[in-house]
Amino acid sequence: MVIEHKLVDYKYFLDDMQEYEINDMIKYLPFSTKTQYEIARWQVYSSIAPYLKQSERNKTIQELLPLITDKKEVEKADIAPLSNDEIQHMREMSRRVQQQLFENENKHVF
Repeated sequence: MVIEHKLVDYKYFLDDMQEYEINDMIKYLPFSTKTQYEIARWQVYSSIAPYLKQSERNKTIQELLPLITDKKEVEKADIAPLSNDEIQHMREMSRRVQQQLFENENKHVF
């Protein structure tokens, strides 16, 4: 996905990217290939145009073959600001996970 669609630099993907960023990459993947989708839509429309009923011929390509990229606004998640207690709880959870990972690294079985 990273190499094919060139969404981010592979070094960033391998070294710096956080797990939560992957969901956003997948969500916005259709927008990175919008030109390819538009070409495919035009090819399909050109193929089916002679076979459309008279009532369907008045519709636009976007009405006949809607794409996710046709939306004017990208839906934004309703994100409430975190309270200080929530932030502190998340930091504590992060410390625990890091500690567990560090302990697991030291328990190599050979």
